[in-house]
Parts: sequence; structure tokens; C-alpha cells
Amino acid sequence: MRAVIIIGQVLFSLIWILLLANLVVPFPGQAFALFALLLGILVVLHLLQMLIFYAAFHAHIHPTGRDYGFIFLFGVIGWMMVLQKRNAGAPRP
Repeated sequence: MRAVIIIGQVLFSLIWILLLANLVVPFPGQAFALFALLLGILVVLHLLQMLIFYAAFHAHIHPTGRDYGFIFLFGVIGWMMVLQKRNAGAPRP
């Protein structure tokens, strides 16, 4: 599971860098519009994931602002990171 999280973090970091680079140095032709649209979709979907995470888990695990930051940056991978961290600290029956 740890390897999946690391690979996901690397991939999402590369995606964010690519999409944000398009805003700094616009890609030629229609690529700028496509990558700007993809950035907008990524932001909206990750905000939606944060809302879903809040609705599902806020009463059980009390996530911090850092946890929400991980979910915004890494999406489902961030969600897995937060849950794995919380499960590692939970007492075992």
C-alpha cells in the first residue's frame, strides 16, 4: 500500500506541475485551453473529494487542515494517506 501511495504522489505532483506550468508559460495552439480546462476540472474534482471526505469521516477521525491539503493535492491518494495514518495510530483490538 505504501508503494501505491508513493507512486500516486509522484504522478499527481507531475500532473500539477504540468498543468500549472501551462499557466506560467502557455503551451502553443489549442493546448493552452485544453490544459487550462483540465486544471479547472482537477481543482473542482479534488474540492468535491474534500467535501465527500468531510461528510464521511469528520465525526470519526477528526481530520486536520493538513489532511485536507493532502486530499486536495493528491485526491484519492491523499485520502488513502490520511486513512492509513489514522489506522496506524489507532489501537488494535
